[in-house]
Amino acid sequence: MEINANDRTLGLVNIWQVLRKLKWELSLIDIIPDYTQIENMDKQVIATKDAICYAQINAASTCISLVDWLYHVVKNDENKKDLICSKYPTLNVSSDKELMVSLRTLNKDINSCHQICNANKHSHLRNLDKEFYVRTFDMIILNSNNENESISTRSIIEDQSEKNNSIDVKDMLKRVYSWWEMLLNDLNIDGKEVFFED
Repeated sequence: MEINANDRTLGLVNIWQVLRKLKWELSLIDIIPDYTQIENMDKQVIATKDAICYAQINAASTCISLVDWLYHVVKNDENKKDLICSKYPTLNVSSDKELMVSLRTLNKDINSCHQICNANKHSHLRNLDKEFYVRTFDMIILNSNNENESISTRSIIEDQSEKNNSIDVKDMLKRVYSWWEMLLNDLNIDGKEVFFED
């Protein structure tokens, strides 16, 4: 038996509000500095490297939350269920788990978010997708005296199942946000006007 958990969401009550949370997280990612001066690294409360990592994990998690919220929007609304299934015939909306599986197949960005979240939730995975990688690396920038001056961290997704499919995590998150916004608009889900200005 499913029980509405809105009393535990700290105020999230609508899928549009969850999308707005993702938008806020992307805004946070955008204001994190690209570089940290090495001499200041120990003085920072949260180093840029940590901040970008935490923010990207949180945004990926929100993206995955949207799948569950979507399931509960379409589950009891035959019109929305028909609309989403006509737009994406391969989707299986029979359960939240089936929707997640079919969305991961349909949209590689949702699969990327799932991979990131699953790996962060469990330090070891039983069923590892061997064609999916996230590579995180630090670039050290030297000054004119050839001394370490600043550091920048980047995370790149590589999906070996497709040729030339490598993308910065930040860019993937922006792309999946746009996809979610388009889908919710196409489904004409109520409540947008409360959480988004046109």
